[in-house]
Amino acid sequence: MSVESKSGKVVAVCMSPEHGFPTYPQDFIVIGMLGIEGDAHSGELRESFTKPGTLKPNDRPISIVAEEIRIWVNKNLGLDMQHGDFNEQMVVEGLSDLGDVEVGSVVTFDNGIMLEVVDHAYPCKKLEDHNGLGLIKALAVKTENGVYSRRGILCKVLNGGELKPGVGVTL
Repeated sequence: MSVESKSGKVVAVCMSPEHGFPTYPQDFIVIGMLGIEGDAHSGELRESFTKPGTLKPNDRPISIVAEEIRIWVNKNLGLDMQHGDFNEQMVVEGLSDLGDVEVGSVVTFDNGIMLEVVDHAYPCKKLEDHNGLGLIKALAVKTENGVYSRRGILCKVLNGGELKPGVGVTL
C-alpha cells in the first residue's frame, strides 16, 4: 500500500510557559526530545486526562493545527481566532485539515526536525470557553468509524532542532 505524501510550510510557532489558553506566537522555537524548550507542554510527564490528578509519561508534547482550519473557523463561525488560540505549538498550511493523518505518520521539516503523530487532538470545553461556542461541533464530526477531528494532531519528538515560520514540512 502506498502512502501519499503532502507538503506545506510552517506558518507560526507558538509556546507558553503556563498551561491554558492561548499559546503565544514566537519568532522561533527550540525543540528538544521532551518538547519545546520553555513550553508548559514539554517535559517527561503530563497530567492524565482519564485519571485527573495523576501523571503519566508525556508522549504528546507538541500540537499541530492546520492554518486552513483556523481560517475556516473564523469565516464560518464568525470568530477571530489567532495563532495560539487553539493552544497549539505549530500552525502549518498545505497538509489538509490533518483529520485524516494516521497515528504513526512522521512529520518531517526541511531543517531535519522529525515528529511522530501519536494521536489526534480533539476539541474540548476549554477551547470553546476561550474562543467561542460552536467549536466542538464544528471541529469534531461523528462518523461510523468514530470521531473525525479537525482540531489537529499530537506528536512526540524523533529529532529536534530550531524551528521558525517559513520552513517546509512534509507529511
